[in-house]
Order: sequence, then C-alpha cells, then structure tokens
Amino acid sequence: MPIWSTYADRALLHDGPPQPASALSAWATSSSPAYCRDLSGRLLAANVAFTRKFGRGVSVPAQDSVLPLIHPEDMAVYASAEAELKKPPHQVTRSHRWLTPQGWRWMSWEETVLIDEDGEPVAVRAVGHDITRQRLAEELYVKLSRAIEQCPVAIVITDAEGRTQYVNPKFTDVSGYTLEECLETDTRVLREGHPDEESYRRFMETVTSGKEWQGELMRERPDGRKIWESVQVSCIRNAVGEITNLLCLHEDITERKQLEEELRQSQKMESLGTLAGGIAHDFNNLLTVINGYAELSALHPNDTTLFQKSLREIKRAAQRAIGLVRQILTFSRKAEANFAPVDLNQLVRDLLALLSETFPRKVTFNINLMDGLPPLFADQNQLQQVVLNLCVNARDAMPDGGTISVSTLLVRGETL
Repeated sequence: MPIWSTYADRALLHDGPPQPASALSAWATSSSPAYCRDLSGRLLAANVAFTRKFGRGVSVPAQDSVLPLIHPEDMAVYASAEAELKKPPHQVTRSHRWLTPQGWRWMSWEETVLIDEDGEPVAVRAVGHDITRQRLAEELYVKLSRAIEQCPVAIVITDAEGRTQYVNPKFTDVSGYTLEECLETDTRVLREGHPDEESYRRFMETVTSGKEWQGELMRERPDGRKIWESVQVSCIRNAVGEITNLLCLHEDITERKQLEEELRQSQKMESLGTLAGGIAHDFNNLLTVINGYAELSALHPNDTTLFQKSLREIKRAAQRAIGLVRQILTFSRKAEANFAPVDLNQLVRDLLALLSETFPRKVTFNINLMDGLPPLFADQNQLQQVVLNLCVNARDAMPDGGTISVSTLLVRGETL
C-alpha cells in the first residue's frame, strides 16, 4: 500500500492513477514556494510560486539541481538536515539562504520524505516561506542586545513610573547593586543622586511630559563610596505615541570631576601667585606701620596720649592684616563645591578691595553694583574664581594701565 502525503505528491512523481484536479491546482497555485526533488537534489517539479521566486536561471524540467541555489556557507546546515530526513518521522524544518533574482533570501523549508509502494524513500517534498525580514530582525535584535550588554555606559530601563525593569552589567558594576536588588526590590534607581524630593519631582515631571533631562548627580554607592555621574533620561514611546518606558544613561565622571577640581585649585594658586607681589608689598606696609608706632611708643613711654594713639594705629593695621589673610585663605582653600545663597555685591566688594591693593597703581576700578540684588544660589569659591579671572585677564590686556569696570545687574531668564 503506497504512502502519499497528498494526492498531488503522487501525481508529481507521475506514479499511480490520475488525481483530482483540485488537489493539483491547490499545489500549483499555492502562494508558498513548493517543489519536489529526488534524494540527490535534482528538481522533479515546482509550483508557480517557486518558479517566480527563483525563476531566473531556474527551469522546472528534471535533472536541474537545487544545490546551486543554496548559499555555500549554509551547505553544512543542508547536509545535517538531510541526515535527519532519513530518520522517522522523515520530516524536518530548516532555514538557510537561497539565491533569488533579488539576491540572497532567507527561506524556511518544511520538508517531508515521500515513500514509494515498497516503503522506500524516493523524493522529498518542500514547502517554503521567505523569512528574510524576520531573520534580519532577529539578527538586529541580537546585535542590539549584545551592544547594550557590552556598552561602556550604564543603562537603565524603567516603566513610565520609574520602576526598574532592566539594567545592563555596566550599571551593576558602577552602582554596586546586584541585578536582583535592582529588579526584585523597590530600589528607585532614578531617585538616587537628587538632593531632595522636590528636585526628584521636577525631574519626573520633565521626563514623563516627554522631554529629555540631562544633568550631573552625585550619589553614594552601597559600599559608601561617592561617585559623580552624567545622567541622561529620555522617554520610549509605543506605536501610538504613548510613553511606555524611560531610558536612563549613566556615565561615571568621578575621575573627570576630580581632575576638574584639581585644575580649579591649580588655577586658584596660579591667580594667587599673580597677586603675591602686591600682597607682600601691602603686608610690608602694614608691618612698617605696626613697627613704627611700636618704636615710637618705646621712645616716649611716659607720653600717654602718644601711647594710646600708637595702640589704635597698631590695632587698625593688625585688623587690616587679619582681613587680608582671611580673604586669601578663603580664596585659596581647597574644598568641595558648597552651594548656598551668596551676596554677589558683597563678594565683589571684598574681592575688588583685595585686588585694588595688589594690582599695579596704574590700573583703577570702576564699580557699579545694582542695589537690592537677591541672593545668588552658587558656590562662593567658584564665583570668586570667575571674578578674579576676569579681572586678571583685563589687567593683562592693559599693559599700560587703564580702568576695569565691574557691574552687577538682575537679568531675567527662563526657569529651569
């Protein structure tokens, strides 16, 4: 008793009685490419979809082989599937590249061995599907997955409310958290680094409204080490434009921040060195005053009036020296950025008082400060550095002397 998969299979092999025309028509007009071949790969029959897919250079008559259509790199896959076809149930599904007029295309073939009346395999029937788009999408997915897994930047993906759904290995390395801690506990990864809840609230309002957020945050790892990170957060939308996830990129900039601090301190010391000559001269004048009045008092110990005047002048000179030393120490000390309300006008007055005593006499200052300025939330040392650098640059640009004008005013801008 012969075993046939369909009426059409037997008709294609030209064996047995004629079969219903509907069966043959369904096979011939199928939208999926289909063919029958012998065990050596010679083409026995093919439907219209097959000839259209591989038509150029491919003829249906027997003796044509399908092997030249298979990509050379995929011949090993083809050969291994041939071995599987010899084993029950004599069916296999395999995917490899086939040559078409449009180039190489990925085809998935469902192959079944056809058996003759004696139970011997005589041919193979194959029905195929073009899976090139699917295969390329899978390859792209693998590439993207590997890129994210091996990315040197820490990556976090959360839901729209900020609950962590994915972190890459770089994040666990930098943050000190394990993958389980990030995913299985209520660790608010996006919250860390923000100084207070109000700052975090404004941040979430920005990203959930569809805007991108960028900033630098300092946070403490579970082991107690503090790190600086450059953070960039953007939203991920679905096909209809709804925000479904948040993408967060963390880059460790601790080393860069340390170098910036060292450079800032170096600039401070360089600027202080520029002022050293003037400061030494001013200190010498103060010491001369103190020494002069002390000697005058020693020469006239019984002159009470002179003695009291000398003490007042000595005290005044000492107070000026103390104030000068305090300004120098404030300016030159090495400290982390400390943001607090700063009276900008008073800062300018104090710094220009120091500069006026240390700059060459041919350089004068013109000060125009706006009254009623609100406090400026900033780091005092950094502001001093900015004003000092501007003044030193202006002085260097006027080798023959001139006037440095310094003014403050209130400028309104956008609220961040």
